[in-house]
Amino acid sequence: IGSLHHRHSSSRSTHALTLAMAKGPAKPVKPPPAKPEKNLYGKALDLVELVRPHCVLCFGLLATLRGKVAPYASDEELVKVLCGVIITFFGARYMATIAAFEAFRMVGWSTSKRCLLKLYDNYLKAVEASVKDDAVDADADGFPDVAQIPLEQLLARKGPLVLKSIDPESVSEAMGGLYAGMAAVLATLRVRFAATITLGATLGDVAADALKTPVTALASKALADEHAKFVPLLVVYGSRMAGVSLAFALQRFAVAAHSAARGSQLLADGLLAVFVRAGYLPSTQADDPQLRSALQLALAVTGVFTQFYHGFGVPFPLNVFLLPLSLFESLLVAIVGI
Repeated sequence: IGSLHHRHSSSRSTHALTLAMAKGPAKPVKPPPAKPEKNLYGKALDLVELVRPHCVLCFGLLATLRGKVAPYASDEELVKVLCGVIITFFGARYMATIAAFEAFRMVGWSTSKRCLLKLYDNYLKAVEASVKDDAVDADADGFPDVAQIPLEQLLARKGPLVLKSIDPESVSEAMGGLYAGMAAVLATLRVRFAATITLGATLGDVAADALKTPVTALASKALADEHAKFVPLLVVYGSRMAGVSLAFALQRFAVAAHSAARGSQLLADGLLAVFVRAGYLPSTQADDPQLRSALQLALAVTGVFTQFYHGFGVPFPLNVFLLPLSLFESLLVAIVGI
């Protein structure tokens, strides 16, 4: 029986080997086509697709919140309330931003608004042309061409496309108007900065004239001659530094009072409009000048004391929400100080 089983197994193995030899060698399995490596633009598109759902969620939450607030305040009234709160209670923290906004509103807002609208129209045309170009797949590999070509070719491809889409005349006019507005803002801020520095230096010189003689006399008794000769110079520059610091502190106090007074007007107008819309206050009573003046005065006094209490800063967690504005303030101060 064992011999028969061995013969049967051998015959099956021989038959399988004969069939395999008849079919020929096995064909190699082709690997799936490799996904082409994306360039920087393609990776940026992937990043946009990754961030887009979160942005949509945030905008959806803001839209929901705006829908709940809509029965009580219009867009203009809501902007007045928000700007009024920031200017009234945190104006001294953002004094450069407020000064820039005031200068821009008085000097270049009307012209810059038209320029911004022109630039926005050209931007929409360029984006529309770029989106159409992003969908092109000339080699039919299932991936957009712009996500595969090198950066140099991408710039050479997108550059002429953008130039064909925009109007150079309107862009040039718009950029000139914006430059004029920004120049007016920088000039205003630098004049204020220079005025503060001049005031501080003058205060320092007055203090140095009063302190130089007694401090030099005391230093000549306590120090050696080679060290005492530097004391008058140190008194002058130390007094000027103290004077400049005092001038900026006084300016911050003045800005706190000014911003509280200016912001209270916006905040009072917005709050009265919200109270009327919500039915808490009759429209005839909201137009009462005495009520408006009393509300403005109360808000201004509260704003001044709030700024003093917080040391002209923004407390937590409001400083997190106002971080973009704080960064813009730091950028303005750095530009003006250059």
